[in-house]
Amino acid sequence: MSTTNPTQITACVLFFVFIFYFMARKQYLVSAICAVAFASYVAMNMDVGILYGKDQQQKDYVARYVDWSITTPLLLLTLLRACRIQNPSVYVLVLTLDVMMIYMGYLGATTDHTEKRDAFFGVSCVFYVVLFALVFWWCAKIHLGLCFFLFFAWMVYPVLWYLHREPDPRPYLSNDKYNACVAALDVFSKVGYGMLLPL
Repeated sequence: MSTTNPTQITACVLFFVFIFYFMARKQYLVSAICAVAFASYVAMNMDVGILYGKDQQQKDYVARYVDWSITTPLLLLTLLRACRIQNPSVYVLVLTLDVMMIYMGYLGATTDHTEKRDAFFGVSCVFYVVLFALVFWWCAKIHLGLCFFLFFAWMVYPVLWYLHREPDPRPYLSNDKYNACVAALDVFSKVGYGMLLPL
């Protein structure tokens, strides 16, 4: 494994440990979330699937977006289940909005055209706002704390994403700082949420 980013390696180890921790607590969905994140960080630490932004400066990973496209729907699934939502259409709508949010971010990360990148970023943010408006509508009366936890934790991701790409040609966050911040946030938003989730 690469040793260029100790925070990513630490995240990899933590996710591996928490796979078994949440299994022991019989929180199998959260354990699965940690397993996906662990696999993602193994790939990133081995520099597999690198995405380069404008002028080959900004560095991101395909594995990160694959991770988010699996783990964020699972996080929302646990929330909807905890709130005893039974309408299948609610699950389909919420999870679709979530996947589209991630997909727009991925498309933004794969283009080196500034205007297109910003457009994808903006559309992703719209999906985020609509998604959480619905989440609060359906879940806030039962688990307001969990709703706010995900809302504010996930709000930091697009801020980091944008700071990693703006301004050109020297963004506010270097690759190392961006990847370290996202790794720490991943552990907080996944493991921290799992700790708060009722057994």
